[in-house]
Amino acid sequence: MTSHLKATECPLLREHNGILLPTPLHEPEEVSFGICAPTTSTTVQMAIGDMIALTVGERLHLDQKSQVFKKNHPGGAIGAVTKAEARAEANVALMSPFAVTPLELPSPTISASSG
Repeated sequence: MTSHLKATECPLLREHNGILLPTPLHEPEEVSFGICAPTTSTTVQMAIGDMIALTVGERLHLDQKSQVFKKNHPGGAIGAVTKAEARAEANVALMSPFAVTPLELPSPTISASSG
């Protein structure tokens, strides 16, 4: 995915085989936000990436797409493991006889007069 409209304009495709997915922005981020940092472009790329992943998943898994999606989605099997790990960590914290609270002390000041 790139803002280049032609494969010949894209430096990566000059050296490697690939598929060009143009995702040009009609207004540079610097104009929108005053700084040249990826914001809108990354959102567009994530949306296109999701669309491609879902389309490929539908083609690969046909009638089982819901089960496969749930198995690999944070709300499904991955989420269940994460929730179980969080519960286990919470239980360990509750069983600990001493609660450890990090203490942040101010940095000592060093001056020419201290000696």
